[in-house]
Amino acid sequence: MTTSISQRVFRVVLLSTFSTLVSMLALAWWQVEALEEAIIESFTTAEVEYFAQYGDKNTTHWTESSQAINIYIPFAEADVKKPPVLFQNINAPFRGEIESIDHVYAVDVHQFPEGTLYYAQDLALFERTEAIALGLLVAAAVVAIVLSYFAALLAVRYISRPVHKLVDSIQKIQHLHSSEPINATQFQELELQSICAAINQFLHQRQEAAAREKSWMAMASHEFRTPLSIMSGAVSVLQKRGNLSADDDKTLTRIADACSSMTNNVNTLLAIARRKPLDTPQKVDIPAVIDKLMQDYAAHNSTWPARIKCQINSHLQPLGEVGAIKIALDNLLINALTYTTGDVDLIINEQQLIVADKGTSLAVASENQGLGLYIVAKACEYVHWRFDVELTDEGRKSILWFDAADNLN
Repeated sequence: MTTSISQRVFRVVLLSTFSTLVSMLALAWWQVEALEEAIIESFTTAEVEYFAQYGDKNTTHWTESSQAINIYIPFAEADVKKPPVLFQNINAPFRGEIESIDHVYAVDVHQFPEGTLYYAQDLALFERTEAIALGLLVAAAVVAIVLSYFAALLAVRYISRPVHKLVDSIQKIQHLHSSEPINATQFQELELQSICAAINQFLHQRQEAAAREKSWMAMASHEFRTPLSIMSGAVSVLQKRGNLSADDDKTLTRIADACSSMTNNVNTLLAIARRKPLDTPQKVDIPAVIDKLMQDYAAHNSTWPARIKCQINSHLQPLGEVGAIKIALDNLLINALTYTTGDVDLIINEQQLIVADKGTSLAVASENQGLGLYIVAKACEYVHWRFDVELTDEGRKSILWFDAADNLN
């Protein structure tokens, strides 16, 4: 699942703040409970120590108030006087909290040699204070979470602003096809400056590669066309002399056709290399292109035409350019015929031209890395077609998608 840096920063800031507040609330609650226990411990301990030092242990003492119960019963009077219900069924020594109706008491039952001291402290005041403290803590946590939400939004905006600025600079280069480097000094962030430096280096390398490619294409055009023109001229001279045998004339015709085909291929490849899509697509007779390729394959390998199983399901003529389509189809068929041994299906649908082979996974992998498929993709891009490759259990299916001109039926 894709996500943006802004969303990631927002979640990190918000989750870190939330986890910190939860930890602080848990610590505060633990501290409040510990404080309550310490206060109760001090009250009960002080009461027991005071009575142990100053109390009359042979006389019953009975004191009850709204906040505390303090009762001492000597063993001599234990059968006559019983402690309140709150202390019944409690064996000394005991110290802890006991709930009675709607009150919670801190209870301490201490046994002296002469009798038993019962002490209970009403914790209502402590509970109310604790509830108020925890309520204030929760309210503060809610306020902190709301503030952290807006702080996360501000952090996201602060972090994403220079990134969006960098993206705008890159898009300007793409839209305007500019070769000017990005001004790295407009960013204060070291990371973005490093990204700008890497992009500028890439732009410089691309310019150098484009210049080398342009120079190479100019030289290749000259070096290819000159010998082709010489060969074509020589063949034409030989044919005009009229003193050739039938077999020699047939051979020269094949040479002339090869020179013409090579010249057309060079012109088409040069047009594709300029990376400018075709301005005026024309109707292309696909069956005629296939027939010409069949003739070439028959001269190269007599078994190839028999392996190609052509299936024409539509007579719609696609829009494109004959040379580019011939190069694309030729590369697909030669790859299939060279790297596989089975039949090759050539299917023509209304908006598809399909070449399906039955190759092994190794052959398919090697072909996908070859120059042939790259040329096919560039040829399709030149004539506004779309090129897809699908791997099947039997092999590979190459699909050329096109726009049909009209129906010839």
